[in-house]
Amino acid sequence: MIIYDTDNVFFSDDKIFKNQKVNSFLILFFQDSPRFARRHFMRFDFFTLGGRFFWEDIFYYQGWRIQRKINTKTYRLLDSHDIRREEGAFEVCKDTLLKYISACEIPTPPKDITIIIHGFARTKKSVKKLKDTMYKKNINAVIFNYCSLSTDLKHSAETLFSFVKNLPDSSNVYFVTIGAGCLLLRKLFEICDNYRLLNIKGIVNINPINSGSDFAFLLSRASFIRKILGPMLLNITPSESMRLTKIPQDMPLFLIISPSKISVFFKHMFSRLESFPQLSPPAEATYSPNIKEMQTHTWFPMNNENMRISCVEILKDLMHQ
Repeated sequence: MIIYDTDNVFFSDDKIFKNQKVNSFLILFFQDSPRFARRHFMRFDFFTLGGRFFWEDIFYYQGWRIQRKINTKTYRLLDSHDIRREEGAFEVCKDTLLKYISACEIPTPPKDITIIIHGFARTKKSVKKLKDTMYKKNINAVIFNYCSLSTDLKHSAETLFSFVKNLPDSSNVYFVTIGAGCLLLRKLFEICDNYRLLNIKGIVNINPINSGSDFAFLLSRASFIRKILGPMLLNITPSESMRLTKIPQDMPLFLIISPSKISVFFKHMFSRLESFPQLSPPAEATYSPNIKEMQTHTWFPMNNENMRISCVEILKDLMHQ
């Protein structure tokens, strides 16, 4: 038997150590050898940054997630505090998660789950304020982390498909996308034979670029920038974006347009350049009539509290339909 608390790790072949003070957290694990304890409780390198740039999310359960590394295709299990609890093959990580679910009595997840998809060249930290706002309003939200600078749109969509398929079958799934995240979601609908099996109930796009980004087209002209920003840069250009399948008309889709100071600044600056491509792509209204425009005085859209609250209100309405 292995006894673990927040401060100490104890070993015993047949019984709990006597005269030892156990603090606030106790986990009992029955294993054939102390190898389990050495791997999980006696390592000093198990704190992580959550895999912002080189890890993609494959499996999620109540804050615990299984991630896959982009270059090596190895897996690891992180708890809700981004502490690594296992690494190796996917099935090994999943088996370890099942042991923790039983030992820690992790509760069953709520029926409704909201998946937040960050934008291009961003990480899950960029949308943390939005997730925190949802948490305060009792919305079960999870940030889907993908490596936008290392993979193309199709690969990330296939990873998102696996992520959604690994959710409980009874889950009602809602999506909130930011920026180029809307293109990733459209790619998901394109590669999915029957999207109704995913049980998606509604979508909210925040500052979407459904018709692509002229700025991305400008950057893609330079080969060294394409190497830095990865293959997805070409996927979000207007010519590529407008080829993607649109969200089905029977799917509730809401758009929130709240341009930040940065986007307004770049739009004004590039409009003065004669060489800047003015492609005049279709307006966002052609993708959904449900548009809410908001003014913002912040440099980043997630810093706009009114925008975050509006997103939560739309999700609440969708969940009560």
